[in-house]
Amino acid sequence: MRVYTGGALVREIAVTGESFSLTGLTAQTTYAVSVTAVNAVGAGAESPRVSFTTLKASTAPGAPSAVSAVAGDGQATVSWKAPTSNGGSAITGYTVTASPGGKTATTTGATTATVAGLTNGTAYTFTVKATNAIGSSAASAASAAVTPKGAAKAPDAPSAVSAVAGDGQATVSWKAPTSNGGSAITGYTVTASPGGKTATTTGATTATVAGLTNGTAYTFTVKATNAIGSSAASGASAAVTPTAPAAAVSRQSGPGRYETAVAVSQASFPTAGVPVAYLASGRDFPDALAGAAAAGHLGGPVLLTEPGALPAVVSAELARLKPQRIVILGGTGAVSEAVKKQAGAFTSGGVSRQSGPGRYETAVAVSQASFPTAGVPVAYLASGRGFPDALAGAAAAGHLGGPVLLTEPGALPAVVSAELARLKPQRIVILGGTGAVSEAVKKQAGAFTSGGVSRQSGPGRYETAVAVSQASFPTAGVPVVYLASGRDFLMRWRVRRRRVTSVVRCC
Repeated sequence: MRVYTGGALVREIAVTGESFSLTGLTAQTTYAVSVTAVNAVGAGAESPRVSFTTLKASTAPGAPSAVSAVAGDGQATVSWKAPTSNGGSAITGYTVTASPGGKTATTTGATTATVAGLTNGTAYTFTVKATNAIGSSAASAASAAVTPKGAAKAPDAPSAVSAVAGDGQATVSWKAPTSNGGSAITGYTVTASPGGKTATTTGATTATVAGLTNGTAYTFTVKATNAIGSSAASGASAAVTPTAPAAAVSRQSGPGRYETAVAVSQASFPTAGVPVAYLASGRDFPDALAGAAAAGHLGGPVLLTEPGALPAVVSAELARLKPQRIVILGGTGAVSEAVKKQAGAFTSGGVSRQSGPGRYETAVAVSQASFPTAGVPVAYLASGRGFPDALAGAAAAGHLGGPVLLTEPGALPAVVSAELARLKPQRIVILGGTGAVSEAVKKQAGAFTSGGVSRQSGPGRYETAVAVSQASFPTAGVPVVYLASGRDFLMRWRVRRRRVTSVVRCC
């Protein structure tokens, strides 16, 4: 047999039999072959040449594409597209590899496979290789990450259940479970004990349980529900006792100013352990008014004292309150060191003094101690010459979280300007008309805020108190309104932080 390419003889092969397989040829090359018969006598004539072209050599396939994965419970189902080229040899299978961990799955031609043995909660990507008779392809591009997770189950129990008693009812609040069991929470059920009264929500973490008996102590548990089922009951709340509402109008008073201050404290802070109690002179208004907003903001009462000694009724109230600390408002001329020493017997947190050389400096000292961080939502400016406007603003200041500072009618004292510069209030409110605090002061104050300076005032002290109330409590239904004499500052000077109030003067 003779083998030619391009007309040139390239091989001559001795063959026995009538067929032969040629090897070692070059791919994609045209060849011609002829055969000559040979016997013992010699060789015959060469046959006509027959031409053929060798095929392209087979290779490993191309890489699969479009790999995607769907997570399951400890596994993921991976899909992909076959390679655009099989390398000239049929694909015999695929190998899927997970990362991290290297778990694999194989198929004999299918373009989807499930990789098992994965860790729930771990994110995985997947690559795929195609294999033919020649070998395996490069790895595909990785899929997007997916995270296996366990099968859905009932949620965990809610936590931190608390209740606030009302009239024949209680409002119950709680925290959502740390795990929803892998299925969205669809609702909660609150159960009262005793009696088993219930309330449900469709996702809110507060509910009101009605139909309770006033005078009976109740605890409450909460269950969470998802599509799978309901959780175990939460831990029980602390017991609360529904009660009928008190009389619509009550009076907090005593034989004198010191006793009245104590009555207000007892009604507003019935539980011992208040964070702070303030002591101010009962002989004049400025220091008590400067401390009123701070007391409302920090959650403690303002009590009054004689300059030289604590009245017995005030000592008894401090013993009941057990304040975490006590603050004296004003200098030693207003409240002596003897009073400070007496007060020390009623707290383990020490007695400090917030004061300055005068009323303006004392108000600034209280502001600095109570609002140490710049950016307070509001600062109030009231005349330091009279009590009515500062009294009207103290409740609003305690409610909105800002100080009341005092000013001269015609100009801001330098110490007050410096405090406004430090506070950087979001806005400033002038309390009272231009006779109390002039337009010149309002203009000066504008330099210390980017939120503008407004005035809350009326023709007199009663109208000014109403203006402050309207601005600070614009919505009807406030829990309580306090009425105090407009002729004496000492009847009402502070506002509870926990009970939003408005102070309106009368008579």
